[in-house]
Amino acid sequence: MRPDPAGAREQLAQRLKALHAKTGRSLKELEPLVHASDSSLSRYLSGRTVPPWSVVEGLCRAAGEPAEPTRLAWALASRERRPGGAGGAGVDGEPAAGWRERHPRLFFAAVVAVTAAVAGSAGVFAGARLFPVTRTQQAVRTQDEVCRDWSWPSDAGQAALPPVHPLATDHSPTVELDRGPVDGRQQVWAKVTGASYGDRVWLDLTSNNGLTWSQCGPFPVTGTTGASRAHPMDPALRFRACADTPHHRPGAPANACTEFW
Repeated sequence: MRPDPAGAREQLAQRLKALHAKTGRSLKELEPLVHASDSSLSRYLSGRTVPPWSVVEGLCRAAGEPAEPTRLAWALASRERRPGGAGGAGVDGEPAAGWRERHPRLFFAAVVAVTAAVAGSAGVFAGARLFPVTRTQQAVRTQDEVCRDWSWPSDAGQAALPPVHPLATDHSPTVELDRGPVDGRQQVWAKVTGASYGDRVWLDLTSNNGLTWSQCGPFPVTGTTGASRAHPMDPALRFRACADTPHHRPGAPANACTEFW
């Protein structure tokens, strides 16, 4: 018998409500933790739309719960698509047609999770990186080591450098290095605007003029804007903002970075 998508969405919504309750935070307070607006979170918790997997992972982290037990419910709920772009529920931020084709690795991971659950087997699932980052140098560390405890910025920042623009097939987001007050200190962070679902943003920092650098991110963008965590300004360090897009124009690089500042 084919699973009932409406029932699957309701089960996922109940699971997300339980995770929300366990966080002890308001939807507004969860925004910087899951990179989704409070209005989007409200839709997810009501079952009206299915969130991106990155939002589910963020909510699980905020609740102190592993994400994999929720993957099966998310995969089943994601099966229903919006017919003709209207009416029914679907994965939020994704057009109805072609989601599986455009995200084959994420779909494959969901299928593996469903198969493992049905078979009663257990395993370790590696987090799939959907869109590889193009770099000319190797970043020496990644998000978990570099900026796990850094603050999230406010919107009150000023650009420190001219912006750059990754060239997507259907849009060209603006990436800039912002500076401004965060938690009472002058800090810097990466910001992307004019973005689309699937874009990512991150902050690089270097102590040797860009020979090597540490990378804070990437952070997935689920709306039209996104930001990295912020780092206090430091005369011993230089910073740059970067972002990439999953569907870049032919011949164009997948990502774009400002100069180091």
